[in-house]
Amino acid sequence: MKGRAMIKKLLMISALVLAAQSAVAEKIRGESTAYELEAPTKIAITSASALTTATYISDTALWGIYCDVDCFYSTGLSPTATSGSIPLPGRTMRIVAIDDNKKLAIIVSGSTTGSAWISRARQ
Repeated sequence: MKGRAMIKKLLMISALVLAAQSAVAEKIRGESTAYELEAPTKIAITSASALTTATYISDTALWGIYCDVDCFYSTGLSPTATSGSIPLPGRTMRIVAIDDNKKLAIIVSGSTTGSAWISRARQ
């Protein structure tokens, strides 16, 4: 089982490296990658409580995250988003790879409230 997990992790790292190289090349050429998004799920978020997705993500996949205000997000088995987590500027879409059986936590930046939309993404 450990061998399969290691191979899966290496494949994920390879895919992320290739995606990053592709993104850099596209930025240099002025191109962008298009993603098809499934119907998003809207979630209310605050700075007082971190949202953690209610269900585990069933397989490693690309997910689109959009917040209407500045926010922070984290992924993991039991993630806690804090002001030290990955920042996401308001009104910005970010495509992230989330491993299987992981969750996503999001909080807003500051003392405001807002909404987040999450959606599975496909190239």
